[in-house]
Amino acid sequence: MEDEKELPVEVRKACLALELLPGRIELEGIQKAWEQQTRLARLDATVNGQVDCDSEVLAFLNKAKQTLTDWLPVTVNPPEFPPAPREKET
Repeated sequence: MEDEKELPVEVRKACLALELLPGRIELEGIQKAWEQQTRLARLDATVNGQVDCDSEVLAFLNKAKQTLTDWLPVTVNPPEFPPAPREKET
C-alpha cells in the first residue's frame, strides 16, 4: 500500500476516525472498524445520560467509512481499460 505521507488528507483523516492503520486498509477491516466505532459512540452517549448518540458523530463516522470504501477499490484494483479495437484485415 502507499506510504502514509502519500495518502490524500481525507483518507488519513478517515483512518484516524476509524482507528485504522493507513498502510493496512481492507474493505472488511473498514466495515469492522466502523461498526466498532459506532457502537462505542452509542455506548458513550448512553453512559453519559444522553438519549441518543450525537448525529454529528455518526455522520462523521459514516463519512469516514464512505471515504475509505470509495478510495480503496481505485487504489487496490485500478480500472482495466479494454484493449483498443483491432482493424479488420481485408
